[in-house]
Amino acid sequence: MNYVSWFDAARVANWLHNGRSTNPALLETGAYTLNNAVSGIGFTKNEGAKYWMPSKDEWYKADWDKVMGLLDTMRNKVGGLALEREARNEWDGRERKLG
Repeated sequence: MNYVSWFDAARVANWLHNGRSTNPALLETGAYTLNNAVSGIGFTKNEGAKYWMPSKDEWYKADWDKVMGLLDTMRNKVGGLALEREARNEWDGRERKLG
């Protein structure tokens, strides 16, 4: 997909949040309150959003959880204690940042 702006993606999230409504006005509210915006910064998801684009911290957390799940699988299969220690050292800073 080419030339999709953040605002286009936010309107898709609003559309999904509002049950795929055919009312064009509902593209401006829902997961995000856009009020016909096509540029700007500082937009955040609304409280109770059902669909949204993940923040940078949410991406890091998802990645961390994926790594830890893979380590659990390796530990169960081959007892990868050294790999676990190495991965924990590499990701330790991110874990503290995310809480």
